[in-house]
Amino acid sequence: MKKLILTTLSIGLAFGSFAQQNLNLKNQGVLDNSPIKAKVKSGLSKSERSEWYNPLAIKANGDFTTYVGFMMNDSLAKYIDASGVASQGRTMQAVGSIIDPKDDAIDLGADPTIKMSKFTNYTVDSVEFTYSYVRRVDSTTDGLGNKVAIVDTLFIHYFTGAQVLKSPKQSWTSSMFCTFGWNFTKRIPANFASIDTVLLTAEENTGAPSSTGWSLGTIARKAPAGLTINANGGNNANNLVGYSIIFKNGTTYDDTYTYEDRRDSTLTTGNKWVNYFLYRFGSNAGTDVVSTFYTSSVVVPQKNSYAASNGWNGWIAGQAYTEEQFIDAGMKLSSTNIGVKEVPNSFSLGDAFPNPSSNDVTIAFDLKLNNNVSIKLVNLVGQEVMNIANDKFSAGANEVKFNVSNLTAGVYFYTMTVDGVSQSQKIMIK
Repeated sequence: MKKLILTTLSIGLAFGSFAQQNLNLKNQGVLDNSPIKAKVKSGLSKSERSEWYNPLAIKANGDFTTYVGFMMNDSLAKYIDASGVASQGRTMQAVGSIIDPKDDAIDLGADPTIKMSKFTNYTVDSVEFTYSYVRRVDSTTDGLGNKVAIVDTLFIHYFTGAQVLKSPKQSWTSSMFCTFGWNFTKRIPANFASIDTVLLTAEENTGAPSSTGWSLGTIARKAPAGLTINANGGNNANNLVGYSIIFKNGTTYDDTYTYEDRRDSTLTTGNKWVNYFLYRFGSNAGTDVVSTFYTSSVVVPQKNSYAASNGWNGWIAGQAYTEEQFIDAGMKLSSTNIGVKEVPNSFSLGDAFPNPSSNDVTIAFDLKLNNNVSIKLVNLVGQEVMNIANDKFSAGANEVKFNVSNLTAGVYFYTMTVDGVSQSQKIMIK
């Protein structure tokens, strides 16, 4: 596989090669200026954690611009762009999201002993995604003159374990690639754990676009039972989960049908409306953001749903593009096998100051009795990087100082242990 170097073409040009059909992502979708929002973490007990994770929110770091992209069965319907030019539509057949529990950004709390990792069993509780659904037509005819209600459908496919296909890290990129299998005959995922069906009605209609933008909504679904990863003591290599979305239009349409960008007035007489669905995604300026973890998004361009192209099996990893694409689609993960000891009232650990820091740091703590104290600095994967203190301290208020100027910038934890019981706090080194 190689990274797809996509050329920036006019939105109305015809397409030949795969690279041409999959345009520069800024021309593939319509600009959406709404902010990227991360989910607020839930405050469950340490023995049972449950939180939302979204690859777009995790990877964005303020460097992503957001857009909306079209999803349809095919690309016969005409698309009216922002300048009023009509052309054959460019759409995605399917989009999806994958979560890697080892990702540095996947953290079920401030204590490193409750961080999600390859040693943690977890379950997918729910999924959600940001969308826009424009319902222009409610009925059609059955060929006999009778009106038939139109039912548009979303199919949500769920994947676990070996159904999420990992590719080794390539020499030409810092990204790790991950996809699903694709059935070119049925034009659906090849292997999946379960499927959920959502019937789209007028209630899900977010309304037609205006000159200022799109109206967006959120669809949230309880995940089917059984979407659980057993860590097997850290030995389970197939420890990823994911899900994808496919939109099926209830109307049989051809190139006389039209869906629009934002300019209803540009439509000519004789064009027929079609219902359509849009997904929200973020695109950066071409900088790799995935690194050594598999948290990512995946897409199936309409053309690629018929045949493999450039070595990709239908699905293309979002970070394979020159301008990387991450879908606004989250998963709620929970874990019940964390097993953290409760901190007794014999000591309390204070905040580090300053935080963030690039030089000297002071940590304050209180002891109820004279006692031996161990304080260590560890990185996100639990490796010790500094022995801050290992000595006997007096009861009452205490503090220790240490220097972090020789450490790599990032997130660390300082862990204080007294009588075999530990408490941790997070510190950012810049």
